[in-house]
Parts: sequence; C-alpha cells; structure tokens
Amino acid sequence: MAGSAQTRQKGVILQHGAILIDLDAEKLLSVFKFQNEEAKERMRVKIPEKAVAINSLRAKPATAEECVVAFKAGFEQALSIELEPYVLTEQQLAEVKALEQKNMQILNGTFVRRVFSLIFPNFHVKNLDK
Repeated sequence: MAGSAQTRQKGVILQHGAILIDLDAEKLLSVFKFQNEEAKERMRVKIPEKAVAINSLRAKPATAEECVVAFKAGFEQALSIELEPYVLTEQQLAEVKALEQKNMQILNGTFVRRVFSLIFPNFHVKNLDK
C-alpha cells in the first residue's frame, strides 16, 4: 500500500508519498477480507486504475538502487541543487529505534483495524499478525 500527503505553508508546498517500483495486486488483495467474491473481483479490476508501478511502464525492470540514483539525479537537475548523503548519529539511531518500537506497539491490536475500517468501510483486515 502506498499513500501520500501534501501541505502548503507560507508559499511552500511539501509533498511526500510512496512510489511503487512493483505492484503485486494479488498480494495486496490478500490483505483484505471481502464480503464476497464479487466484491473482491471489483477491487481486482479497480487496482490497475488506481495504482501504477514503475516496472509496469518499463521493458527492463528497475531495481530500488537504480530508482534511488535516478530520483537523486532528477531532483538535482530539476531543482539545480546538489544532494549530499546524511548519516545519522548513534543518538539519532537510538531515537529512531525507540520510535519504531513504540509505533509497532501502537500498530498491533485494534488500531490498524480501526484505521482500515475508516478508510475501507466495506473491507476487514485479516492476517494482521503475519
């Protein structure tokens, strides 16, 4: 699954999101419990209309590493900037780990089910613990 968001503040647009390199529609469908096969088939038909992956547009599949290099070059060229690698300090890495553990605890249980029920009222999350 992928999502994105955008905010505009003081004349600046901040956009973030996910770019799909590959999309396994059947795996995506397997996450949801449909009321019946007809509902599942309707979603199967909608997926290609709603999502496209980079590799579905290319003759030769791209790797994640190739995409990173291409995105970096594209941003540098389009924005006339030079991007530099940023390495986290040990303290920052520890903070990331702590946040990761906290967030995983929040995600376990009913939180994910509640979010999905709001976004996809006709579907139920299954296989949450896998």
